[in-house]
Amino acid sequence: MNEAEAVPEGGLSSLADVGKGGFGSPWKVLVVDDEPAVHDVTALVLAGFMFEGRGIDMLHAFSGAEALTVFERTPDIAVALIDVRMEGDGDGLGLIRRLREQLGNRRVRIVLRTGWGDMQSERDIVVRYDINDYWHKTELSSQKLFSVVVTALRSYRDIVALERSQCGISRLLAASGALFQASSVDEFAETALRELADFLEAGEQAAIYLIGLSGGSGKALPAGLSIVCSRGDRGALRGRWEPGLKRLNGSEQDCIVDHGLVLLHLPTRYFETHWICAETGPSESPPDPSLLELFRVKATAALNHLLHLEQTRSAQRQSLRLLARLESVALLATNPGMSPSGDESDSVLLMLSIQAETAEWGESGALKHIERVGWFAGRLAELAGQAPDFCRAIARVAKFHDIGKLFANPSASRAWHEANGLSQAVAAEHCLLGGEFLRGIAGTTVSKVAHLAIEVAMHHHEAWDGSGYPAGLSGSAIPLAARIVALVDFYDTSLGRMGEEGGCSAAEICSCLPSLAGRYFDPGLVDIFLARRDEF
Repeated sequence: MNEAEAVPEGGLSSLADVGKGGFGSPWKVLVVDDEPAVHDVTALVLAGFMFEGRGIDMLHAFSGAEALTVFERTPDIAVALIDVRMEGDGDGLGLIRRLREQLGNRRVRIVLRTGWGDMQSERDIVVRYDINDYWHKTELSSQKLFSVVVTALRSYRDIVALERSQCGISRLLAASGALFQASSVDEFAETALRELADFLEAGEQAAIYLIGLSGGSGKALPAGLSIVCSRGDRGALRGRWEPGLKRLNGSEQDCIVDHGLVLLHLPTRYFETHWICAETGPSESPPDPSLLELFRVKATAALNHLLHLEQTRSAQRQSLRLLARLESVALLATNPGMSPSGDESDSVLLMLSIQAETAEWGESGALKHIERVGWFAGRLAELAGQAPDFCRAIARVAKFHDIGKLFANPSASRAWHEANGLSQAVAAEHCLLGGEFLRGIAGTTVSKVAHLAIEVAMHHHEAWDGSGYPAGLSGSAIPLAARIVALVDFYDTSLGRMGEEGGCSAAEICSCLPSLAGRYFDPGLVDIFLARRDEF
């Protein structure tokens, strides 16, 4: 076998590439010697060699330089049988030094073979060079060579397993951080599937996340399972994994690896039980159960933390709704006929609006943002020729445009426009909740000002061409107040991110507005805004 046959172009580049040939792929053994007869004898002795169900893929090099090229192209060589002297004294030793120091390959097991030297030179070589065995060629009988190769392969296997374990721990710890950043169960499920599939090298089509109602012990398999998300065809994946889930049912194990499948049970303190199912990748060895258990424990902790936060947020939202409702009812009771959007009620709504914007703007920035949006909206309404009452009203209600963020999932606080349909649906939540909340505190008799506030909260993310949300209104069907707030909110939000990555200057924002007119914004309002841009 010549080098061109033994070493494919490209080769492998990292620990993640080691052993990707699949179960049963041969061990790679390199023979480095300038005598062709040595290659022939070694191949003859190791013909039919098997270790742990895997044979040998024997590679050949006839000089140190040729061997270095083979190592560069094939970093997953398990054992190298290297002659000490080739084409001059110490050629094999120079190869070892370059292999360990230049290529940084510490995994390959090196067996030196020599027909020269004395006891003193052997001692010096063993001490000075990072080798694993040293033999005189005359001492290596067929049986001894077999034993030497098996011992070297076993050592290589253990080193690769240890490195994989260390790498896996690092990756799982990084994955744990990502899991704790999730702000919803859907986002958690997507993150968990991505991280687990990457760890298992399972690819894009081999993971699924399910939720069911908890049974008595919390582990009984429910009659129905809800698929939250999957990486692949849900029906096909579920069909393959249902037998595994039935094996999990009633089992004392929370982590099962069986027939190429991984099943992880994430018990919660609430009324749901969660499973993650994934296929193992083409790695040489099955996934380390201890690492999978570590991932499961971390994922369970992150999930319970998320569910606890969701319960706390839900209670907080209900309390705030009740507080605002009671405040408005009290104001109406003491001031019959007063609009719930009066100055006293404004103070309550202003407080809630600041809290709603705090996550995105910070404590001081939130107040400044809503004050600017209010002023911008009132001024743009004036420039558009609206009546003084309308201008005063929109300057007040524009401050409450994002009040729905207080009650929405945190992930709903996204950019003003989302191209992705699912993300758009999530982002639309704060519009709907904001309108619902304002309608609730307005009561059965909705004043014109309160009606304006509801329109702004619900429709300030509609787009002129109908691509916005939540209702997909277009053109003049979008309430004028919402069209005005949409434009000034976009401007102030973009301007407020100056200095941040992706932030824009006022000039840059104004230069892009003509291209957005007729798509997202009312063209007439854009023209008025740009004509008086210095005021803004």
